[in-house]
Amino acid sequence: MDKWMLKAWEWLWPEMRKILSALLLVAIVSFAVFLLVHYSGVTRASVAFLLPVVIAAIRWGPVAAMAATIIGVAPMVFLLYDPIYDLKVSDPQQVLDLGLYVFVAVVVSRLAAPVERGARAGRGQRSPAGGGRFGFARIADPTRLDPGVGDRARFGGAGRK
Repeated sequence: MDKWMLKAWEWLWPEMRKILSALLLVAIVSFAVFLLVHYSGVTRASVAFLLPVVIAAIRWGPVAAMAATIIGVAPMVFLLYDPIYDLKVSDPQQVLDLGLYVFVAVVVSRLAAPVERGARAGRGQRSPAGGGRFGFARIADPTRLDPGVGDRARFGGAGRK
């Protein structure tokens, strides 16, 4: 294998692992929804397919969440829309529902991306600029609010009154 191919694989494999993990979550949710549909007759469980999107966005970032969103459409149509166990979408309302699902999944994955970056920073990986997630470490620093507090904390004295 060429050196550039090996370098590309080293970069690509972690992303592929995240995407495959997200797809595994979609498969698990699909199986659970199948059991609900088959044994209890549930017909409104499309919100369940947002669960893998949220978990993937928080745990692995927006790319894995987008993969979970795109792949989650097929089992949702197959299991929940009439005709059941078919990939046909016969009602325009269902098309609107799918569009809304994709929109909400994209928004959720984008909103959860900072959480994933904060978790990455907590694991000791490269943190965002500004020292911590959204710079909260600087905001929560009591010495920035009242220098006397910092003096009391540092020197054990009364500080400024």
